[in-house]
Amino acid sequence: NLHELWALLNFLLPDIFTSADDFNSWFDITDKQVEQEVISQLHKVLKPFLLRRVKADVEGSIPPKTELIVYTQLSPMQRDQYKNILKRDMDALYSSSSATLAQNKSRLMNLVMQLRKCCN
Repeated sequence: NLHELWALLNFLLPDIFTSADDFNSWFDITDKQVEQEVISQLHKVLKPFLLRRVKADVEGSIPPKTELIVYTQLSPMQRDQYKNILKRDMDALYSSSSATLAQNKSRLMNLVMQLRKCCN
């Protein structure tokens, strides 16, 4: 959003970015042909305000990230919710023909997501 960008830049440099209307006229993207040129101009304006660093460049002694997966049993409440979700959509699970599986694909994906949320 150009107006929000102007508000941030106005906060940082109120002497330079005084008027939102002027800012909008400088970076008008209504014409699709000049959109890439306007975007490159915006990048040039924003470049001094952006700081991009990689963790390895900043601190070299940080060890690489390790991920540990711990498997646990479901709590009784989670187990009840899991069973209720499965019971509610039993017909989608038991449809075995390829035509009904194709029709129920989004329903099955939704069911899988609900079960995953229940486990987390």
